[in-house]
Amino acid sequence: MDTPDNFYAILGVPIDADSETLKHAYRQLARRYHPDVAGQGGAVQMKRINRAYDVLSDPEKRLNYDTIIGGVIDFRKGGLTRPRSRPHKFDTVDDIEFSGLSIFSTKGPFKAGPALHTKLGVISSLSSIPAQGGFCVAIGTLDGKGMLWHAENTVAPTHFTADPALTVESLRALRFSTQGNLLAGWGRLGLHIWDARDGHLLWSYPLVERAVSAYYSLDTSLLEAPAGQQEVMMALPLLPDANGPRALGVRATDVVKHTLGAPPGLLSAPLICAEEEVEKRQFWAIRLRVLAQDTRTLLTRSPPR
Repeated sequence: MDTPDNFYAILGVPIDADSETLKHAYRQLARRYHPDVAGQGGAVQMKRINRAYDVLSDPEKRLNYDTIIGGVIDFRKGGLTRPRSRPHKFDTVDDIEFSGLSIFSTKGPFKAGPALHTKLGVISSLSSIPAQGGFCVAIGTLDGKGMLWHAENTVAPTHFTADPALTVESLRALRFSTQGNLLAGWGRLGLHIWDARDGHLLWSYPLVERAVSAYYSLDTSLLEAPAGQQEVMMALPLLPDANGPRALGVRATDVVKHTLGAPPGLLSAPLICAEEEVEKRQFWAIRLRVLAQDTRTLLTRSPPR
C-alpha cells in the first residue's frame, strides 16, 4: 500500500491546526513557490501545496484523510508521524509499559494493579473483561498483532495475529464476547475472530468492498449459545448495489450473521437498516454504528441535515 503524502508536513502546520493557521501557511508557501518566483521547480511544489490545502481546508476531506493516515500506517517504519498533545516517554522505542496506576486504576479508593511489560510495538487498541481470579486484557497493535494477558495469573500471555492473507493494518478495535471465550478485532480492511483462550484465529472477513471509512463505522457482537454454537453479528456499511445509487452503500447498514465453523464466505440474509429521508440529504454518510450486545438495537450517527 502506498504511503499517502503528509499534508500537514507539506504545509508546515500541526495536526490540530485551525482554518486560519492553514490559510496563513498556504499563503506564505504560495508566495514562496509561485512559478514566477521559484521557476519550474516551484510549479511542482505548488501542486503538492494546493493538493494539501484543498484536503485540509475541507472538513469532510480532512476527516477522511485523518482516518486513512490514522488507520493503516505503521509509524515505526517510516510512515507519517502524528504529534500527540501529551507524549508518553518509554525506556526504549519498543518497550511499552502498562502500569497498573495509569490503566487499571484511577485516583480515589482503587489501588494500583499489576503491570505488564511487552515489546509488541505501537499499541492501537485495548479491551478487557472480568475472568476467573482477575480479568483478561486484549492488546492490539498497528501491525495487526496482539496479546491476551490474564492479569493476576502466572500463565504466560497468549499471542494472536490477524489473517496474513488480508492487507496488514492496525487493530483499531477489540471486543470480547460476554462469556469471554471469543475476541473480535478489526480496522478498516478486515475483521477477525479469535479463540480468546488460546489466540487461535477462527475466522476473518474482508471489508474492502464495504467502504469502511473508520473502525467505528462498523460494529460487531459475539454470541455464544448454551449448546456451544458461536455466532458473529456485524453491522456494516451496505454492500454496493448495481441497481442503486453508489452513495447508498455508506448511507445504509446491513446487519449480517456468520456462524463460526460454517464456510468462511457464508453469511445470513442481510437485515437492511435504511436511513430516513435520504433523498433530502446530500454529501453525508453514516459515521458511527453501535450494535447492542443482544443485537436487537442498532444506533447510527451521521452529520446533521
